[in-house]
Amino acid sequence: MQDEMNDLQEVYTDPNPGDLVRVVRKPIKGYEGYYKVDQFGRVFSDDRVIHVFDNGREYDKFIPGKQMKQTMHSHGYKTVALTKDGNTKQMYVHRLVAQAFIDNPNNLPFINHKDEDKTNNFADNLEWCTNKYNVNYGKAKERRRKKIIGVPHTEEHKRKISESVKEYYKTHASKNIGRVSEKRKSVIGVWPDGEERKFASLHEAAATIGGRYENICAACHGRRKTAYGIVWRFDCSYGERKDG
Repeated sequence: MQDEMNDLQEVYTDPNPGDLVRVVRKPIKGYEGYYKVDQFGRVFSDDRVIHVFDNGREYDKFIPGKQMKQTMHSHGYKTVALTKDGNTKQMYVHRLVAQAFIDNPNNLPFINHKDEDKTNNFADNLEWCTNKYNVNYGKAKERRRKKIIGVPHTEEHKRKISESVKEYYKTHASKNIGRVSEKRKSVIGVWPDGEERKFASLHEAAATIGGRYENICAACHGRRKTAYGIVWRFDCSYGERKDG
């Protein structure tokens, strides 16, 4: 109880000269006796005494508390490393502050930064919320839209993209249609009237009849009798080579 009173009485000087603000440090849940967090998003280790065995000597050693260094997470949030019983975990600072200083009667799972600054972990800048509220808060939709759309292309840029795509298909897609390839198997389709048609590949056959190549492939392998009313088989002569 006395420690709590001391915490409540701790004072720090605001950047504006002469202003005094009461700082409240509260134990971090699960790390009581090891770490505390204040309402300004600062994390401190507690003063503690550890028992040491050193070269036959046995004694108690006092470890003074200190302000913990924070690092920036890849998503823009601040984290701090907390150690207990030899295990170290990276914890989100905004979550430690919210758990210590903000009531959550409805057991809401997410925390929102009111000013949309992920590094501002003052308690009065945080609020518990739902996922829907969090992802739609403030300018979140606008930021996602810009991220998806990106920088608008100029008309000149659009023209260059169009021309490059046309050139690509001149040398790729159109040239490949009907071309025999070592990586593709030609197939033969037998229509109900007995007509046989040969295709350079499953994909070409599917594109011609407007079907799915997976169904034609299944028919070729005997997993189904027909596909789209047509009997299919691989071209047995495909890949044969003549000597000399």
